[in-house]
Amino acid sequence: MTEAIRIFLDSSDYSTLSDPSKQNPVLADTLQELLDLRDSGRARFYYSGTVLSEMAPLDPAYASAAEQRTDMLVRLCGTNALAWHSTILASELASAYEVAGPAFSAHSDTGDWYPLEVFRLLPNDQLDISKTIKDVLSGPSVSRAERRKAQKQLLKRGQPRPAVRVALGEDPENQFIDKLMAHFPMRPEDARTLMRFYTGHATADEATLAFRASLRNPRWMIQWFRQHHTELNEFVTLLRNPAATVVDAVLSAFEKVKEIRALDHTFGSGFADSIIIHKKWIELQDSCLSNVAAKIAESALNIQPQHLSPAILELRCPGLTVAVRSLFSAWWTTTTKMPRAPQSNDFADAMHAIYAPYVHVFRADSFMAPHIQKHAARYGVRVISKLQGIGEAIDAAIASDK
Repeated sequence: MTEAIRIFLDSSDYSTLSDPSKQNPVLADTLQELLDLRDSGRARFYYSGTVLSEMAPLDPAYASAAEQRTDMLVRLCGTNALAWHSTILASELASAYEVAGPAFSAHSDTGDWYPLEVFRLLPNDQLDISKTIKDVLSGPSVSRAERRKAQKQLLKRGQPRPAVRVALGEDPENQFIDKLMAHFPMRPEDARTLMRFYTGHATADEATLAFRASLRNPRWMIQWFRQHHTELNEFVTLLRNPAATVVDAVLSAFEKVKEIRALDHTFGSGFADSIIIHKKWIELQDSCLSNVAAKIAESALNIQPQHLSPAILELRCPGLTVAVRSLFSAWWTTTTKMPRAPQSNDFADAMHAIYAPYVHVFRADSFMAPHIQKHAARYGVRVISKLQGIGEAIDAAIASDK
């Protein structure tokens, strides 16, 4: 065996494995098998940023359960993380369009799950304390005598006195710290480092390292997501925008699927199914994939993209191909005569499917699993629909890699 088998579990698996009320001998054996595989080095478990956000409890009553499943994630995955899905898509599309793209690895052993763009949110410049003081003292309510006295006490040769910098850096009431933590997912000690950068007590590199340390801590990130999931600050917006782009493109194609299904009412039940293998149906799927790719490439790579052939996209954009084709295939079944209604987590499952080509064993729910397997098989991944079947899939992956 040349490398450890990479495994991606569904967010629900961490809940199942950590919930005391669901424990039974079979589940206990499954967990022990996974831990033994991890300890032997034969398998490595990976989490993603979308898993972290899904695991955050929306109701404080479930905080204890969230801690348990987070502990399980850390226990199995450690610091093994997959790159943010928009980073993977941008890299794939850069390869497809043969333009410069993000330099990254899909697999991180230091917990780098986040978008590369997050560090652009940090301030580039330190607070100009001297200018701020002078601006305040220049106000109409301050007399000349008061201004001279204050400047003498606060400034020396035009620069803030050391005591002023110390006072600004202390923030004894943590008011500034709290504001920073509402905008950036930073632990208090890391947010304090960013504040110290503002006031000239820390370097930009120290502020960036502090931010990265918080992002790499799954326990902290899940807690932060729980507290701020409804807010539209810059960080949350940065995470949501790429997904929204894909949603818009795929939903437009889904409307065409519903139009085809509507033909059942005109020509009789089963008519739409009779054309599913028709050339036009294949062309519709291919057109959807090409349109989604072009739309994402335009925003992610800042180019005016041409529509690429499905063959190129399937070769160079495995994550995008599996996600779009799986969702398209699954949603066809939601428009049948006796449909399973589309659910909000269908799209989340499709976003997870971006990672399928980057692991050897991929867990998906029972509805999405066969659709993902259908389109991910060409990339050598095994997709399973039940947690209890993961041991056999791992053994098969290990055997095929020998």
